[in-house]
Amino acid sequence: MVDDDEEDFIIMNDIITEIAGHKYTLEWVSSYREGLKTLLEKKHDLYFIDFFLGVNTGLDLIFEAKKNGCDKPLIILTGQSDFMADNKAMDAGATDYLVKSELSSRSLETTIRYAIANANHKKEMKELNAELERRVTNRTKALEEILAELELSRKELSNTVKREHELNEMKSHFISTVSHEFRTPLTSILSSLFLVSKYCERNDFENHNKHITRITSSVNYLTDLLNDMLAMNILEEEKLTIHPETFNIRDFIQNIIFEMNVLKKANQNIIYTHSGNFIITNDKKILKHIFSNLISNALKFSEEGENIFVTSEINKCELSIIIKDNGIGISEKDQQQLFQRFYRGSNTLNIQGTGLGLSIVSEYLKLIDGKIELNSRLKEGTSIKIAIPDIPLKNNEKEDIPALFNKKNIN
Repeated sequence: MVDDDEEDFIIMNDIITEIAGHKYTLEWVSSYREGLKTLLEKKHDLYFIDFFLGVNTGLDLIFEAKKNGCDKPLIILTGQSDFMADNKAMDAGATDYLVKSELSSRSLETTIRYAIANANHKKEMKELNAELERRVTNRTKALEEILAELELSRKELSNTVKREHELNEMKSHFISTVSHEFRTPLTSILSSLFLVSKYCERNDFENHNKHITRITSSVNYLTDLLNDMLAMNILEEEKLTIHPETFNIRDFIQNIIFEMNVLKKANQNIIYTHSGNFIITNDKKILKHIFSNLISNALKFSEEGENIFVTSEINKCELSIIIKDNGIGISEKDQQQLFQRFYRGSNTLNIQGTGLGLSIVSEYLKLIDGKIELNSRLKEGTSIKIAIPDIPLKNNEKEDIPALFNKKNIN
């Protein structure tokens, strides 16, 4: 018992000696320092600690003892019932909280038995957990050895088999993802077509046009999915050939922005500026896919009324493009994996998408020796900068991108 009042010790000792059927020995120290030393020796089965110990408190003593490895049951004693003190005692690590004036041999015996049994149970659980951890460690080590052997075996397989396996897995994942993404726009198209016919009968052109726009938006979204599917397949099968041509980059980007107008939300605008030379030599189809994807993302992840800023510059045989929005932004954690296939930011789960766009953009940029930088903060928007050399790569025995789907045909 740690208590600065010897009379309290005498009373407690008297109560303990009255407990029938059990024999307990109560020892006493009268100060915080002696109490801490005794608790850390851990020679007793249980410790009673007074709430007030001079300039310190029993909570201070419990906290310090627990911090230094004391795992014995610790029971706080106080002169009066106090709910807040009770909670503080439990938070500090006390096993129980007793009011001195309410003590009896029966209640004290119950408390002692429970505290010691609980401590023994915790000790057993700790030992059991230690044994389980040891077993898990051994099993993990064995599994690591097996995995190492499997890894060696895997490396012995041909690159062709490995590539085919990865491609099949990717296609399976993609089909699963795309089939889910197709449901919502198709449902939207069907419902809007039904309503369009109804509004035509009523000559309600405002609602008629509203649902035509909704259908257009859904079709454009499905077009993006199909384009991503084609692009991914071509990149996976290495069928892409670079076809450079010389063109006016300002007119080229303005045409892409015009096509992106169908994706704009209410009161959104795409503000474009260019500086430097206008002429560049590169693969227009690849650049169009890159720019369309990035501008589409900026529109998708920005609210109504938010502007998208696109700037381009040709300087020292290099094209620089910056696409900036004031949208939902990307967390630092998500930025680490953003260019992986099928990865989507944690704050975009309620927005349609497959998580393929930036991955495909990244692969296209590699083909033309381009670079990409991303700067973003949550709720503060995103800025993406890409740098593309004026002179593209040579042909590398790959096939051209099929232009089966084109947004400009959807009005």
